[in-house]
Amino acid sequence: MKAFCYLLFFSLLLSCNKNTNTSEEKNHTSQEEAELTYIEKLANANGFENWNDVKEIEFTFNVNNQGKEFKREWRWQVKDDMVYMKVEGEEVGTNINNNPDQQIHQAFINDSYWLLFPFQLMWTDGYDHEINEKTISPFHEKELTELVINFKEEGGYTPGDTYKLYFNDDFKIEEWSFFPSGSEEPRIINVWDNYKTYEGIKISTDRRNQDGSFRIYFTDIAIKK
Repeated sequence: MKAFCYLLFFSLLLSCNKNTNTSEEKNHTSQEEAELTYIEKLANANGFENWNDVKEIEFTFNVNNQGKEFKREWRWQVKDDMVYMKVEGEEVGTNINNNPDQQIHQAFINDSYWLLFPFQLMWTDGYDHEINEKTISPFHEKELTELVINFKEEGGYTPGDTYKLYFNDDFKIEEWSFFPSGSEEPRIINVWDNYKTYEGIKISTDRRNQDGSFRIYFTDIAIKK
């Protein structure tokens, strides 16, 4: 994907007068909330307002595919744009925004997208999206809101891929489907389970398919501020 972009945060100035909570102010606040996009609401529901304080993340990306286990261990120094992957017991690092090692960078992009997909949508450009409300989801077959993310054909490691996220009224992702470029059928349909909160950031730590033959899960998660 393209390089992460800087985010600007604005604070709402509140009046000190206790008796100035007028209907005009209420309408202004409601209008601001209404102007948030679904992607912004999704990120906020997962604790995006806490991201600016994060200095470092450690996590292990685990895959169980037909009983075969695979893992990658990561340490991400967020403020310095440095990532370190443990290889044969030793850490190998690269700067993800300045001439990165391609193999480490590609692996990190994949694993961190799985970890923080709602946040990645705030940082990344180069995709189109659409919202379909009251859609029957493929995993639980329940009525959820569908967010379709279609990465454009140019740029990135996997151009043209499509993801369909299914979330509830609390903007909590319950499942997703992955469509490789050019495919009309999903390659993966995963449920998002076992949410945990780390320093105010919510992460689904377990993603599995319907028969349990394919599972991605996260361990050793630590967030430092």
